[in-house]
Amino acid sequence: MLTQVIEVFYDHVEDRYSLREVAINKDNIEYVRPNRRIALMESALPAGLTTAQGFTDVHFRSGHHMTIVGSGEKISTKQLLRG
Repeated sequence: MLTQVIEVFYDHVEDRYSLREVAINKDNIEYVRPNRRIALMESALPAGLTTAQGFTDVHFRSGHHMTIVGSGEKISTKQLLRG
């Protein structure tokens, strides 16, 4: 199932953070956790983006990872098992 998110990535050419919309497959997510590194570098954030919006690191089964804008609730894969 594909979900649209906003990725925060470091643009080495521009020497700053940038944003892009990406589609991720929730079935390939291994885990998510809050990202506090970007919050400490508010001066490098794109215009209009503040640390109050929060950031989440998404780690995939392939070993790749990305940082997205928001708390990650949109991509939460946690399900309760009922016995």
